[in-house]
Amino acid sequence: MSSIFKLIFFHPAKIELGISGSSIRPHNLLKTFKNLEIDVEEVSGEIEEREEKISQLKERIISGEKFNMLYVENTTLPLGLIQHRTKYFSYYKKYTNDKNFIQFCLDQNIQCSYYYRDIYWDFPEVFESNYSFLKRKYILLHQRYFGKKELCFLKKNIRVFVPSELFKEYLNKKYNLKAEALSPGSNLNENATMPKSDKLTMIYVGGVSALYFSDFLIGELEKIQSVIRLILCCRKNEFEKNKARFKQLKQVEIHHTSGDQLLKLYNRSHLALFPLKPKGYGKLSYSVKIPEYICNAKPIVAFKNNTCAEVIEKHQLGWTIGEEKDELFHLLDRLAKNPKEVDEKVANTMKVRDKFTWEGVAQKVIGCSL
Repeated sequence: MSSIFKLIFFHPAKIELGISGSSIRPHNLLKTFKNLEIDVEEVSGEIEEREEKISQLKERIISGEKFNMLYVENTTLPLGLIQHRTKYFSYYKKYTNDKNFIQFCLDQNIQCSYYYRDIYWDFPEVFESNYSFLKRKYILLHQRYFGKKELCFLKKNIRVFVPSELFKEYLNKKYNLKAEALSPGSNLNENATMPKSDKLTMIYVGGVSALYFSDFLIGELEKIQSVIRLILCCRKNEFEKNKARFKQLKQVEIHHTSGDQLLKLYNRSHLALFPLKPKGYGKLSYSVKIPEYICNAKPIVAFKNNTCAEVIEKHQLGWTIGEEKDELFHLLDRLAKNPKEVDEKVANTMKVRDKFTWEGVAQKVIGCSL
């Protein structure tokens, strides 16, 4: 690809690799754009750093420098809202400079593409397990107000990307906002292997609050623990808050890791679990763990009727189940007795995993302007 293509990559926070999707995505996408030999101008960091970069960049653009595209990779907060933290508490503040810079680029006829990460504020149940009643009210009041203003702003001449087809349909139907699905990617595990252990081993990487990992699911896993081993990788502080819920699971390993150590855990696993139920926000979201599982050659077990289930069924990359009691038990019991069925799904992941990389995501973003 020619380096003539000039891209402004905008992210209103520091870009650093963490374990959550909100940090994984901008880090890997920026890295991929640079690997494609695109001329990338990065605007990110804390407020002071961004403001300095924006000021310099505006001067260059006004002086005649041309850019093909502004790509905005937003955070989980609505545009125009920032969170100010003190030693003892945090609170929201209005902040307009990021939005003003996007408008400036539009006024300069620079094509704008915008990744609309989530719409948590439209699903109050997302906040129920982690915040007190008053804190939830405070969060929802601010995020809903600024979230709706953000959606109105995005109806301008902006190409909007969202995580999934179901998300796209939701925004179009409820808010009359046209968007395109741009699911996350992952990095290929070139050394992906199947474990030597005879005991069926399933890995889950992600949140362990009741929103992600329900009490119903824990109860179902308890029935099957004599047959399978569960590897659970999550944030340490989140696990400590939910520790009591997992006490009944004896055959479970708890890890708080990422990077190369996480790859080792994948190589010890036969398959992966995607536990979000197909309700509310869980039906719309497209977790970074979906392509991560696939790129590590791990077939997936998920509930039916959500985004993950669509991917599994389209490419035959695992198994989808209903929410009836014992359905998960019967599936895992069958797989433990029939390892060839798992091998067949692993082979399917190997055939298609190139399609789920970050390079594919980056190519879709810039494809419309080449």
